[in-house]
Amino acid sequence: MGVKVVDLKQSKWYYGCLDDEIPSDDIVFLVTYFVLSNKDRIYEVVDIKENGRPVNPPEYLVSLLIYGALRHINGTDELAEMAKFHQKFRYACGDLQPSGRVLRKFMQDYGNLFKQVLALTLNLAYTLGLTDFDFVCIDGTIIKATNSPFNVIYYEDALVLIENLKSKSPSSEAIDDLRRPAKKFYYNSVMSTERKIELLKKMIEIMDSNGKNKIPAFDIDSRSMQTKKGHKEPSYNMQLATDTQSKLICAVHISQHPTDHHELPPTMDKAVENLPTKPHKVSADTIYKQESTLQYLEKEGYDGIIPDQGQNRINQGKIPDNLFHKDNFTYDFDNDTFQCPSGETLKHKSTTYEESKDNKNTKIRVKSYYNYNACKNCKYQDQCTPQSQSHRVIQERGSDLSLEMKNKMNTKEYQEEYKKRGSTAESPNGTLKNQYHINQIISRGQEDKENKITLRAVAYNLKVIFNKILEADDTINFKNLVKYHIDDYMLEITQEFDDIKFKLTELKKSKSITKE
Repeated sequence: MGVKVVDLKQSKWYYGCLDDEIPSDDIVFLVTYFVLSNKDRIYEVVDIKENGRPVNPPEYLVSLLIYGALRHINGTDELAEMAKFHQKFRYACGDLQPSGRVLRKFMQDYGNLFKQVLALTLNLAYTLGLTDFDFVCIDGTIIKATNSPFNVIYYEDALVLIENLKSKSPSSEAIDDLRRPAKKFYYNSVMSTERKIELLKKMIEIMDSNGKNKIPAFDIDSRSMQTKKGHKEPSYNMQLATDTQSKLICAVHISQHPTDHHELPPTMDKAVENLPTKPHKVSADTIYKQESTLQYLEKEGYDGIIPDQGQNRINQGKIPDNLFHKDNFTYDFDNDTFQCPSGETLKHKSTTYEESKDNKNTKIRVKSYYNYNACKNCKYQDQCTPQSQSHRVIQERGSDLSLEMKNKMNTKEYQEEYKKRGSTAESPNGTLKNQYHINQIISRGQEDKENKITLRAVAYNLKVIFNKILEADDTINFKNLVKYHIDDYMLEITQEFDDIKFKLTELKKSKSITKE
């Protein structure tokens, strides 16, 4: 018999159902179940937009975009073609077959919707009992912007462009003297003159604020950053908050700052917005150990797990050959003293303040520890003390919060906790780069980049959840999650997910018994 399929333009008839030839263990069924079961939440976000709802039902566009990301398709035109001819893609979008233009417009107008969808994936994992989100770690990586390092507009060219765009009789000689990117910008027929002037003024404003004399022509939000290859190019700093237990991505934060120093607070704030429960522990690499970060962790009540440079070297097995290196001086937090390798105690003798390299308005406390008499009579003085000094001085920069963190990270308990970060933090970063090809995503602007990477994070999370379910029971029929209901001509949610929840709980119990 024929089955009528949802289509806003016309009715279509097929012999059989769209899911007839799709294996029952395909992830497309979980994607469709997940999106349709959260349809009301999706409409809440879509309805508050001033431009109203899209022509196509948003839930089917969301489902198609997520499934396309899972199949590592970055181009909307390619995804639109797949939705016409590929059975699984047709199923994901209810056979609406949207055009590439429709998908691009949807991402442009409603791309921030995927930040809400990411939170829904975390809620699903929490409901299934996959994790309690007690321990989150932060890590960052540099990702490319959609802008060649040579496609830049210089400050002086921007001024010439504005002058000639405003003029009723522009100077052809001045235009010819412009560098190629500026000349290309001037002759861009797609962009209006008003829009060009608006963009150029924004470019000049940005260059004035950061003191640079050039700016990317296509993606003006990007900044010049050092890549792993050793050269600088227009890029963004991508920060991920990841759950250590499930390896689910809890938040995506795209920053314009080239280093990770101050990125933990904004990343954790986004994670807390997404998570169904507030984490207790937060782990990060040494570079995140800044005074402002430590104050943030204390204020928000997080148990921070961040080693200093010396502790990080020891964790990596890079123990200094020099016996009298500062790393080999042990700090005693209770007595506020250091013990040197020969067993002598260095007491706190003086405190000074120096200007912060990051913020000239901030003063960094410097505490000095030494024991003049012990050094004077020490047989290792020549090996330990610099020739310019009569005794060894150990300096510790930072507040009491920094010393507390140092003391905590010297304990075996927190060293073991920090090791959990190694197998968690960098894994999603590598997966998004190597499998989801986020460096090849075409985007324009900081928000657009964050929206499109968040879409890939949603796909990544659903894949993790899918694999966890299969681990609990590889005989589960995902097709039963979403059944085709001929009478309503709609994909309808079934109630068979409770069985999956039960099996996941049983798997968790069996694993805990095995560990014991």
